[in-house]
Amino acid sequence: MRVTERDRRQLASVRDLLSVEFANPPTIHGLARRFGLNRNKLCGGFLQSYGVTVYEFCDSLRMENARRLLAESQLAISEIADSLGYGSSSAFSAALVPA
Repeated sequence: MRVTERDRRQLASVRDLLSVEFANPPTIHGLARRFGLNRNKLCGGFLQSYGVTVYEFCDSLRMENARRLLAESQLAISEIADSLGYGSSSAFSAALVPA
């Protein structure tokens, strides 16, 4: 896939947005529209540029923050799960345990 300089700038903007909104990220469709990329360019270009999918990028940030909150805060598991966009404590716990 050919990624132009404009595409690289747009993909960097997508990454910057997801770095902030990883807990409740916009949909792929919403990201593509917002940044003027088609779905294939967004997904393929993101993978090519950063070595992970959009989902994997957000998921790794969620897990990184989960570990930090579990270690450093006094928040309940349900509060951490909610703050990271998990629908329930059980979904959060399942995400923490590798498959």
